[in-house]
Amino acid sequence: MKISSLLITLPFALASAKHITNLFETSWTLSNDALNISVPGRLPSQAHLDLFAAGVIGDPYHDLNDFDLRWVVWHNWTYSAVLSRLSRGNDSSNSSRSIWLQFNGLDTFADISVCGCHVASTNNQFRQWWFDVSEIVEGCGEEEVMSEMEFGSAPIIADGIAEEAGAETWPYGV
Repeated sequence: MKISSLLITLPFALASAKHITNLFETSWTLSNDALNISVPGRLPSQAHLDLFAAGVIGDPYHDLNDFDLRWVVWHNWTYSAVLSRLSRGNDSSNSSRSIWLQFNGLDTFADISVCGCHVASTNNQFRQWWFDVSEIVEGCGEEEVMSEMEFGSAPIIADGIAEEAGAETWPYGV
């Protein structure tokens, strides 16, 4: 799984400029509850690189580690961070302000949530995704906003899709 970009964009409809907060500088955590693993994460990144940086695995690009580390892709991984409170404020002049999440590539099957509310599920790493989270953040009573991206195991999900009724198959003998 790879995250190539993550931004929170705050466009102001009444102003020509917009405020953009780059979440690359935010403290992220990569975790897998089933394996009892929780390590610091970075953006942009991927699970293998963050596990390597934390000393959990060896260099994924060394020798046959690509094969030895296949267990990583057979599990779901979650990137999470606590973000500063992003509030619209009580000023009526700010009523048109909105809060957007922009992703420039999420590899491949991801579920995004903010304040415990499901924002979206993605299934294509080769596109840009934009999500309006204004109402979710406004309804979040917390002082800080929790953001999570859970990446599903691509091989497991792809195998499940291939087994669905009516799924395309290769012709016999190919």
